[in-house]
Amino acid sequence: AVPLQARLYTIADLLGPVEGKVCLALSRGGPVTGLLLRERGGDWTALDYDPATHELIRSVTGEAPDPGTTPGRLPFDDASFACVVVTDLLTDLADESGLVEEIHRVLEPAGLLVLDLPHTKPLGLGTLLRRMFGRGASLEGRARRGYTGGQLFEVLKTGFDVQRTRTYSRVFSEVVDVIAGEPTRDPDPLSAGRRMARWKWLYWLAAQMDVLVFFTRGYRLSVRARRRLWKPRQSPRLRDGRSIAEAAINTRIGTAAPF
Repeated sequence: AVPLQARLYTIADLLGPVEGKVCLALSRGGPVTGLLLRERGGDWTALDYDPATHELIRSVTGEAPDPGTTPGRLPFDDASFACVVVTDLLTDLADESGLVEEIHRVLEPAGLLVLDLPHTKPLGLGTLLRRMFGRGASLEGRARRGYTGGQLFEVLKTGFDVQRTRTYSRVFSEVVDVIAGEPTRDPDPLSAGRRMARWKWLYWLAAQMDVLVFFTRGYRLSVRARRRLWKPRQSPRLRDGRSIAEAAINTRIGTAAPF
């Protein structure tokens, strides 16, 4: 489906070339992004905290480290990966700091982290529709609906430098996702894939219509950050309460085109 293609396009663009690199993909349910990214090169390990998806990964790859059901200490040595991709998982956690610190530990010095998450748009049409259809954060087992670019900067600032921020999946794609029953959060990954295939033509049409509202921010947010020395730092703020990073990031948020 087009949203999944847009997700892969955005993540791959933020990562850059990964040939010859050892990479890790972390998620909980939804599309098995780590398996799909393997087709683009690099040596990928996919770790998913949903039991059904974990078994799917094991059946495809023949092996997969058992992550348990709750993110804790990652089952890898220090500096094991050149890049880490995290899809959605942070929204499930009441406190993301422990996982962020673990990602920092398993990344090589100056390694790359790419996060792909729901983008918080309180007044967006897609957000209102999700509330009307009962698809709020609490019903989906999430701790929060999503993040803004500035909020992600705050989450990452202790050990990462945020370099790029992108949004994609605008209002028309979001409406289709609500109507289709949010296949990206289906507890059965195979069922999710079949459902997305059934709605593929409508996702494609929605993606074409999204171009008409290119000037708006999408409902998906992707961030690329570079690992640096773990050191707490304070964020200077503007008079309106925003951090300087948030103001700067919001001016650079761009678009993502599907394949």
